[in-house]
Amino acid sequence: MSEIFSKLLISSPNEGGLFLVNDSRISKLDSIDTTGLYSSPGVLLRALQPDSLWICGDQVLEIHNKSVTFHDIHDVLSFNDFCYLVGTTRNEIVKLDSNGAEVQRWVFSGDNDSRHVNCLGIWNDRVVFSAFGDFREARAFKGKTSGEGYVQDLISGARLISGLSQPHSLVSVGENLLVANSEEMELREYAPSGDLIRTKKLNGYARGICVSGDVIYVGLSRSRNVEDSGIKTATLLALDLESWEELGRISLPTNEIYSVVSIEDTGELIDVMAAVVSHSSLKRDGQIASLNQGVTERDALITSLN
Repeated sequence: MSEIFSKLLISSPNEGGLFLVNDSRISKLDSIDTTGLYSSPGVLLRALQPDSLWICGDQVLEIHNKSVTFHDIHDVLSFNDFCYLVGTTRNEIVKLDSNGAEVQRWVFSGDNDSRHVNCLGIWNDRVVFSAFGDFREARAFKGKTSGEGYVQDLISGARLISGLSQPHSLVSVGENLLVANSEEMELREYAPSGDLIRTKKLNGYARGICVSGDVIYVGLSRSRNVEDSGIKTATLLALDLESWEELGRISLPTNEIYSVVSIEDTGELIDVMAAVVSHSSLKRDGQIASLNQGVTERDALITSLN
């Protein structure tokens, strides 16, 4: 069981933070409300609500609302050397270059947070996003999201999947796409044609999907919208990639999960986490971290991973 839940980072908003799960041990790295995570070799993108993005590598580049206008950040993505982020308040997606400068911006019609644009993904070499629906008034989706959600191609505007209920967490598996149909507490898989292949009913608000090896990880949250989700605390579920049979689950000391990512190389994970923890300490203390502090934090991470 411990080998299943290893080298995983989990984000949590609403008085949550950032968690490391390794050998089924859960470590809370900090208490900064976090939504989207994206990992690629040597880099971790971290969305901190309401209006900050950390690009964590050897150092941490922090982008916030003072340099690039966005608010209520929900998700982040790296693709073809560009970074994309979702600003849910203004129904927008912003494209940044490697230095954090704005390159392009897509703003969708409607009042603030009318569509609830939320998550980003790459599906067959296309940037795609999910939203709660084509609503026009602020938060008009409240109580009306059943079957109104969709997945859309960012560049062409083509509607790829419709009929969803509060969709999140777009993750490719081969040519197919995994989607958390959150309101219905479901994991779904779609073919490139947009046809539904299979569905698995879960017992919590599904949000946060990661595929690593032959395992699918799915986050389950205590929903703010569903009366009885069946779980008392946020839970990470492991499913077999082929059969979708449950392999195990662990509970986290928080109410919600937003993103789950895997960093399989131990050295890379240690380096990225050392940068994250050092920057979190700097933000918390309002002072520059010393070199010795950075070394101590790195050694602590090595101990937790061995």
